[in-house]
Amino acid sequence: MTALLDAVDALTLPTTARVDQGAGPPTVIKHAPLLDQLEAAVAGGIGSHAGASAYRERMPLNADAMRLVDEVSGEVMRWHLRLSSAVRFGSLAGRVRAWYVLHVGTVTSEHTDKAFAGVLEGWQREVEALFDPPTRLEVTAPCPMCLVRRSTDEVTGNEGSAVVIEYREVGVLTLDEAVGSCRACGVVWKGRSALRELRWLIEVAEAEVAA
Repeated sequence: MTALLDAVDALTLPTTARVDQGAGPPTVIKHAPLLDQLEAAVAGGIGSHAGASAYRERMPLNADAMRLVDEVSGEVMRWHLRLSSAVRFGSLAGRVRAWYVLHVGTVTSEHTDKAFAGVLEGWQREVEALFDPPTRLEVTAPCPMCLVRRSTDEVTGNEGSAVVIEYREVGVLTLDEAVGSCRACGVVWKGRSALRELRWLIEVAEAEVAA
């Protein structure tokens, strides 16, 4: 149940991030809950929302945000009605937490909880991609696992480096949250130590070629 609660919290609770400012003290940036930000964007731009930070302000109204609001709202309503005949209104974040309270009071299974958590985590990734798309770095060296250098992005259809690293600026946690992956073979390196391993593997492969 911990993974499911973590997924609920990630969508419905406010968060803070510490950003280092060189020699000065770190700046603490506060973010409203992701689902609040999503609703505010559809309602007219999150720049008017008290919890929005500078880099997330003035989010334009777009079809993806509207689609996601409809998807989350409709799915959570269906989940709620399976457990109670009472219709729940209010914010998306409030409805998700109300559903979770009902869910934990039922007889469930690890498989069911994992399935719900997977849906919630997918929504989290979509909201974050709307408001704060990751920075992508293309690694020019071939993948140390499959040795492929160039690959086609399945989403855009564009050709680029097989190995890419994606990250968001979240202060001291930036490297811990960064993810490297190979679009050719699907291997993933997540976090500081895994990315160091990726760098080491690439250096070893390049040394073997040069030898």
